[in-house]
Amino acid sequence: MFFFPFLFFLLGLVSALYSPFYLFLLLGPVSYLVYRKKEKEILPYLFFALAGFLLLFFFPHGEGEKEITGIVLRKKDSYYLLFSFKGSFYIKSKDSAITLFSLVHLEGESKELSFSHYESGFSFENYLHSQGVYRQFYPSNSKVLFQNPISFDPLRNYLFSSCDEKSAKVLSSLLFADSLSELEEYTVLEELGLSSLLSLSGFHLSFFFTLLRKVLGEKKEKLSDFLVLSLLLLFLFFSSFRYTLRRIFLLLFLSFLNRRKGRKLERLDIVSLSALILLFFEPNSLLSPAFYVPFPLLFLLAFFPSKRERGIRSRITFFLVLFLFLLPYRLFDNSGFSLLSPIYQLVLIPYSHLLFLSGLSLFFIPQTGFLISYLVKGYLSLSKVFSASAVFLISGRPKILFFFLYYGILFLFLLFTRYHFQQSRIRAAFSLALVTSFLFVPDVLPHQEITFLDVDQGDSTLVRYRRTNILIDTGGKKNVDLATECLIPYFRSQKISSLDAVLLTHYDYDHSGAKDSLVSHFSVNNVYDQKDFLNSTNNSISFSGLTITNLNIYASDQDEENDQSAVYSFTLGKKKILIMGDAPKEIEKKILADHPTLKADILKVGHHGSETSTDPTFVKAIDPSIAIISCGENNSYGHPHKATLKTLEENNIPIYRTDQMGTITIRC
Repeated sequence: MFFFPFLFFLLGLVSALYSPFYLFLLLGPVSYLVYRKKEKEILPYLFFALAGFLLLFFFPHGEGEKEITGIVLRKKDSYYLLFSFKGSFYIKSKDSAITLFSLVHLEGESKELSFSHYESGFSFENYLHSQGVYRQFYPSNSKVLFQNPISFDPLRNYLFSSCDEKSAKVLSSLLFADSLSELEEYTVLEELGLSSLLSLSGFHLSFFFTLLRKVLGEKKEKLSDFLVLSLLLLFLFFSSFRYTLRRIFLLLFLSFLNRRKGRKLERLDIVSLSALILLFFEPNSLLSPAFYVPFPLLFLLAFFPSKRERGIRSRITFFLVLFLFLLPYRLFDNSGFSLLSPIYQLVLIPYSHLLFLSGLSLFFIPQTGFLISYLVKGYLSLSKVFSASAVFLISGRPKILFFFLYYGILFLFLLFTRYHFQQSRIRAAFSLALVTSFLFVPDVLPHQEITFLDVDQGDSTLVRYRRTNILIDTGGKKNVDLATECLIPYFRSQKISSLDAVLLTHYDYDHSGAKDSLVSHFSVNNVYDQKDFLNSTNNSISFSGLTITNLNIYASDQDEENDQSAVYSFTLGKKKILIMGDAPKEIEKKILADHPTLKADILKVGHHGSETSTDPTFVKAIDPSIAIISCGENNSYGHPHKATLKTLEENNIPIYRTDQMGTITIRC
């Protein structure tokens, strides 16, 4: 009843979001309806597709607004999101007086969203897009027209007052679907396939409500429905109406109404209607993992409802289906998975259920948080042990074709299983394993490319020559481990399992800060700094046929760190490359004096585009075809400097910047 309206509406949204050419996907469901001789239903369904397309195509983005009045729909410590009929806006504010659902009037100006970022890291800008927010508003004058007197933040803070910081984050994720991305052990949980289960799926709430219904029994169905919805409303308020909990509440509320009406709707209709309602009011939530992770699973379970089996066998079957369904998501996010993670999940998921049930005691006796913190510490410690003992299989980041093949075969496998086609089921299982196994074939092809990694305000360059992988500088951020959160995830996405060498230009933190963590967590054969080159023959070191030379031979130990920065020169394919590090203009002039014929096709601009580097005479002499600037968006140093950009523009040199383009790869 509701599946096809949802499907057509979804395709309309996708077409508006990406390209009108996606409307051709409508031929699939239209052909099915013609085959089933339901031509009369096609026109109403096409109306849903048109409605979805127009809804997002004309969605207000708030460009050029100078004055807005709206409702606060999301409030955090440092910002809030304001919904208005002119668009939704991100407003940076630490004003604790502004509460959720307050009515605010602002005067000022709106600009495009702009936040710091790094390769493989969480994109706050993409998150805001999934909330329908495309602009930031800078208020010069603000007025609260209505102050919502109800705020659950003080009560929520009181709930976790006896918990340590880590435990509060884990319990907040379990109870209120908060993100775990700021947790130190997030990478460990991600590799074990637990992070989305803890915060996005509402898995533990579903478990708790199922347990509650079993305790009350079928005879008290009305009472159990009332308790479930009441408790879920409580979780909704405490979570500040998180999307995950809104989704669960809507599903349960529609199921409740369906039972009251004599179960007129099938499970597929309830899931479809829930998704349709959520997308109608929040069309951009299509971009949120809180939508695109759980809903496909819910549809799959609705198409293939599980048998009413009990015991360990049914649980293993459920976990197997869950693992198979989530596997492509995990491969896309982590570029691989821990081999024993399905077995570890059989231990850790029940453990997390225990944490959830224990966390409920905080509503009655917050002081129990002191004891629950020990349970959380045990959970995180066990996760670390499991992660360390598991063999991580690198798959690279799968392409969209893999998703279509994988889920198509998985659908057939479940279909054949349901109708007991044993031979076809075995063939589908074999095909599923074969398609997946291709991802894990090691990359043995020769490469010849250079990648300037987006490490925010810093430098890191990956050189791939045949089967040799060399990293020049590692970047470094004080509040982020770039090795585990940026570099290693990127290497895995490229199927790089080890580095032949790490070369450091110098020891400024933004060039070398991630080195120790990288060596600890990844296979690195050798580490060289600028002095190792000066102590070698002709200031050069060869790596399987690739010779790299340090041109800065002028600095002494008494000089400043930037003066000692290596300037690495090498040829990759037919392209000559210069990596300037943070070498200042004085060093550039000395290099040019000793190498008057020096040329470069690719110039990695010195010191992130600072005015202390990139001498006009030097640039004109080496005559690069491309200039690369590695810097962080909105960095406090003002990099790149206007004078540097002017020098490059006057010489007609195209400028590629990591703050604007992210990671940049050039094949040589």
